[in-house]
Amino acid sequence: MVDKYRKIAFLGCLALFFLPFFTVHAEYDGNPVVLVPGMLASFDKKLMLHDIEDNKWGFIWRGNVYKALIKELENYGYEEGKTLFIAYYDWRKPVDETYKKYLMPKIDEARAKSGKRQVDIVAHSMGGLLARAYIQSNNYQDDVNKIVMMGTPNKGSTEAYVVWEGGIYPNSWNVFYKWGFDVLHWNLKRTRKLPNIQPPLSFREFFPSLRDVLPTTNFVKRDGTLLSLSEMAEKNNFLIDLNSSAHLIKSRVKEARIYAGLSGKTMDEIIIGGICTVDDNTYNRWRDGHPNPDPPTADSDEGDETVLLTSAKLLDIENYTYDGTSHIKIPDDARASVSEFFNPPVLAYLPQPFRRVVQNFVTVPTVRADESDLYVAPDSMLSFTVSPNVDFEVTDPDGKILSRTENQLGEDNANFDDDPSDPDDIILVTIRNPKVGK
Repeated sequence: MVDKYRKIAFLGCLALFFLPFFTVHAEYDGNPVVLVPGMLASFDKKLMLHDIEDNKWGFIWRGNVYKALIKELENYGYEEGKTLFIAYYDWRKPVDETYKKYLMPKIDEARAKSGKRQVDIVAHSMGGLLARAYIQSNNYQDDVNKIVMMGTPNKGSTEAYVVWEGGIYPNSWNVFYKWGFDVLHWNLKRTRKLPNIQPPLSFREFFPSLRDVLPTTNFVKRDGTLLSLSEMAEKNNFLIDLNSSAHLIKSRVKEARIYAGLSGKTMDEIIIGGICTVDDNTYNRWRDGHPNPDPPTADSDEGDETVLLTSAKLLDIENYTYDGTSHIKIPDDARASVSEFFNPPVLAYLPQPFRRVVQNFVTVPTVRADESDLYVAPDSMLSFTVSPNVDFEVTDPDGKILSRTENQLGEDNANFDDDPSDPDDIILVTIRNPKVGK
């Protein structure tokens, strides 16, 4: 009998010794992943600049803040086009319109190509609102297994109000965001033959999706008192209605998780009481009252510099908060956790008591993306569009050339976006961190 127990103990120790070599991640849990990007990330040049349906989607140049996340998922066994899909969409349009036109077909494509009944969704910022709008709608087909929302403004963002009502960019917007809106704004004025339209009227005309991100809680203060939403010029009925049925998320998906960031000052309340200007009346600006200070300042430490923590959190959905992580960096910092959520290690399938014992002896290997894939925001951007029938080249202060056929600045630093086979394809030139000089 003693020999029998010795054999059992020996085999147990042997199993624990070799367990680290076998506690690998499954290829994936059986469901394809659909990534839904945030505002500005999706780009179809003809559509975005000329309102011409072209269906040539991709990430806007230097706007793929999901590169490390995508690489991480690929390291876990996912393959783009087979088990990993990007749901690009026209983020200028209202969310209720875009989830039907872009997200639903992408889910259908992911199911068809993978042969699976359900998908997992990872959504960043506005992308989370698209995912929610679908899951909570009458159009829902019970085809989402798990959902991750990263920095999603579930109760809106005060920054959107600054753009919508004031026609100015919040101080927290980085160079990339300002550049993207500037390029689209300039071109759409020409496309829609509205050369004299000015912000915020132009922003409301070109980017109606901003209304869907306005705050759904009282946030404008006059004479020390918060105005109710019913008193304001604009109300976010889309998000108010969506939040009234938020409970459907937990009943319609297997698991849900939220990732949020805490990185610095985030806009919460806006104080009004400043003197209205002639331009306010001319351009229908600051309809609820002129802010004081102007421009409004970020006043809360509880957010990711774009979305407040109280807005990112929703119901009692599991929440992970990253200290020191800004809105645009959440996909980078959450990538390992997201991958394991969709594709848990083998240990996760063990009963909890056994898992605790095993974890005392082994460390589960982690598959990580390369650090070089992490997103780095530019300090400055130079960009312009040119008619497709013009042939030209750009020369920087060091004599390096950027043209249709040559890019001496490097693919990471400059882009000459042109399709010579398409006579109507506008040329979009962009240079990241251009050198000062002629």
